[in-house]
Amino acid sequence: MRLNFWERLTRDIIVIKYAEKSDTEELKRLFNVCFPGEESFCSWIFENIYKPENTLIDVKDGVLRGSAMELPYKIKGIGDVTYLYAVGTFPEFRGKGICGNIINYSRENDSRKGRAASVLIPGNKSLFEFYRRLGYRESSFVSERRFTAEDIDSSGFCTGNCRPSDLIKVYEKKPFRKKYIIRNEEYFERQLNMFGKFGGNCQGLYDESGLISYCFYSVENGKILFDEIMGDKKEILASRILKETGFKEGIGREPGLGRPIGMAYFYEKNYDFYMNLMFN
Repeated sequence: MRLNFWERLTRDIIVIKYAEKSDTEELKRLFNVCFPGEESFCSWIFENIYKPENTLIDVKDGVLRGSAMELPYKIKGIGDVTYLYAVGTFPEFRGKGICGNIINYSRENDSRKGRAASVLIPGNKSLFEFYRRLGYRESSFVSERRFTAEDIDSSGFCTGNCRPSDLIKVYEKKPFRKKYIIRNEEYFERQLNMFGKFGGNCQGLYDESGLISYCFYSVENGKILFDEIMGDKKEILASRILKETGFKEGIGREPGLGRPIGMAYFYEKNYDFYMNLMFN
């Protein structure tokens, strides 16, 4: 088939732009290709997090090849940052620099908007090297600690559900570093909704003063993971959760200097900060 002048002129043009509502179904398909077996989680993300105007897409000849969500956050003591989420391309287009081009486009936008950094959480260990090549550095760390269901004197304490306003107080009191992703009530409401929908939970430990620690936890492949455990008397809280769920032990993540979890590309001075529970 012969191409007309306009088709010949534009056939090789690559466009990076923000998505439109009409792109949503193809973006869902891309999410499921990049993160197989997560169909219900994909639906939740697109119902609760996704916005076309915050999603960059790479398009060539009218075909969507890759995308990345730009989620706005603030880091205490640093300022506004862009959290890049669900960065990916269709398999047939990988190895062409598409993700790198999308990220560079996003970072150029950040610079114009005066944002302090582009941040992300790699989906697996191998991706750390990929992002290092794009200029990112390990900037956020967690310590992983083994908790057991041992008997601990817990008189004077009780466990229960948590309100977002109480979670904020414990979170802001206990981050290991003074710089951390700022969380508001909407943030915690979403986390509570997400963990509850996908078989996890959040439990808090209370004394006479109120909430003193909390734990977001999930169960997968026959193991329990304390995705974030924060506050005082964590051993008591962890032991109670393990006994209630029937597990003998679990690994808990907390702010610390252990393994890297997040990376950042700062536009001026580099910082370390705490970042976790970012739909990762």
